[in-house]
Amino acid sequence: MKAKVFFSIILIIALSFNFYSQSKVISSIPEQILPPKVKPIGIAKITSPKDGSSFAKTFYVNGIAHKIPDNHHLWLVVSPRESNDCWPQYKEIRPDEYTGTWTGKVTIGGDNGKLLDIILVSANAEANSNFNEYITNKDNSKEQPMPEGAKPLTHITVIKAPDKDDTVSHKVNLNYGFSKSGVFYINKILIEASKGNIPCLVAGITNWGKDIEMHLDGNYYIYEAKIDKPFNIELEYCFYIGEDKYLPQLLLEKSSLLIDDKDIKHKKNGEGNNFLTSPQDYYPGERN
Repeated sequence: MKAKVFFSIILIIALSFNFYSQSKVISSIPEQILPPKVKPIGIAKITSPKDGSSFAKTFYVNGIAHKIPDNHHLWLVVSPRESNDCWPQYKEIRPDEYTGTWTGKVTIGGDNGKLLDIILVSANAEANSNFNEYITNKDNSKEQPMPEGAKPLTHITVIKAPDKDDTVSHKVNLNYGFSKSGVFYINKILIEASKGNIPCLVAGITNWGKDIEMHLDGNYYIYEAKIDKPFNIELEYCFYIGEDKYLPQLLLEKSSLLIDDKDIKHKKNGEGNNFLTSPQDYYPGERN
């Protein structure tokens, strides 16, 4: 019995010594070969304006950013949808120390109806220097490649609307349609004329069976589809206003002059009609 107890004590001492030895080996590993500790970027987002908003030239972008490492610099840049180039905007974004909120000024240009990404980027020291040099350069109207040290954090897409003094005609139906930025809209005048309820969008992109309730934005009921859909082809759609009533059918029955004949797709089975339109250059609402 005593021999067993003695053997158990020896075994415990041996195991303890082995564990201590391994601990010493692990603790002796040089810090430089351990994985580096990287401080992650915290919350960074754009709160306004919304995707699909249209602007003629200059507007303000608001957002929030928390727990951004000290060696990261925040910038707003404008980038055309079809390009990797960018235009850095005005100056570095500096979030409020306590709330994390920030505001940045943005100016856009280009052809009317053009889709532009407004990107919040995190820039390292080299990219930050690149942006500052661009801003101080007299010839800073030209786009430049996005610096390698600039990492996109979040973005929205806006659409270039015509300037107020632009008298050139543009492809915009003021009564109904959908914009290149993916905003489906119908003027509330048409809903009031039909004495209908809040309209629902019914369309192929929603699989027809899903009626999506629209919301009022100024003078228009709208539904904002995803901005990254290829809205560059004709789409078929209609608006349900309750009690088995649909537009454009109800307006056609009343011989409305608010609907263009060429925008109607007549159903062969006689069960009403749908709009069939191509994308408008921009959404004509009041968010500009």
